[in-house]
Amino acid sequence: MKKIILFSVSCLLLFTACSEKRKHTCSDSIVRITPSIGFIGYSQSELATVAITGYRAGSGWGDVRFRDTLHPVNMYQKGDTLSASPTAGFYDIREGTDYKVYIPATGRTYLLTEVKKGAETYTYEINQPCRSGRTKVEPYTGFMIDGLPDFPRNLAVDQGYAYPHAMMAFLRR
Repeated sequence: MKKIILFSVSCLLLFTACSEKRKHTCSDSIVRITPSIGFIGYSQSELATVAITGYRAGSGWGDVRFRDTLHPVNMYQKGDTLSASPTAGFYDIREGTDYKVYIPATGRTYLLTEVKKGAETYTYEINQPCRSGRTKVEPYTGFMIDGLPDFPRNLAVDQGYAYPHAMMAFLRR
């Protein structure tokens, strides 16, 4: 009886050692949230006019894609921060475009360049079959503001409005 139990245990150990779990490489999608513009340290009167010009990225500010303005009456304020809403005029910062943001009241111009959306898929390994249809929601991965690296930050706007997203490129006074 002892030999049978020893033989059974040996076979079980041998079987489990040889039956290594198969790794599965899975891939799921990422939906990227486009950032908008937020202004820190400005009053609404200073932002009465904000001119934005979009250029084809890398064109050296020579290939104009659009010109637009922000309307501060359609902006949200939280503390010292004003943020653009979808009804404020210009809204999204998108990959493939460089931006000049000009505030006439202060004479300040901001340059937003190298806008990076980021990967639209991600891969990982698991010890079981992949599940399809999974999606992550993430912000863009970054951009440059006046030549310095930056990335979208979250602004919780708690004014009872169902804000579509609160990822911002903050322009500081």
